[in-house]
Amino acid sequence: MQNPENTSVCFITYDVNIQFYTIPLSGGEPSLLWVGDINDPFVPLPKEKLMLKVVEDRERIDLFLDKLLVMHTPEHKKYHSPFLCTGAAIQAAKHLIEDDGKSLLSLCV
Repeated sequence: MQNPENTSVCFITYDVNIQFYTIPLSGGEPSLLWVGDINDPFVPLPKEKLMLKVVEDRERIDLFLDKLLVMHTPEHKKYHSPFLCTGAAIQAAKHLIEDDGKSLLSLCV
């Protein structure tokens, strides 16, 4: 990664809805923000509340990723839909970075 000190990340997951996460400074539980309008997706909070700096917030990112794995195991998902709103999630992510001229990386797992 070039210039990790200038790199920020935001975590977005999706199924039939888009989910944004806010990660507390204290390392507590992340807050989940649901965006159900996939026809006109939007960013539910200012980007400053959603973005984390890769270098400065590394510990928070690592803790969140560990929790995210548990949150999205099949045992914890009560509803499994064959439909996904991938396009809407990518559109929402583009809205998040459109003013900064930043790049978007999407990982679909």
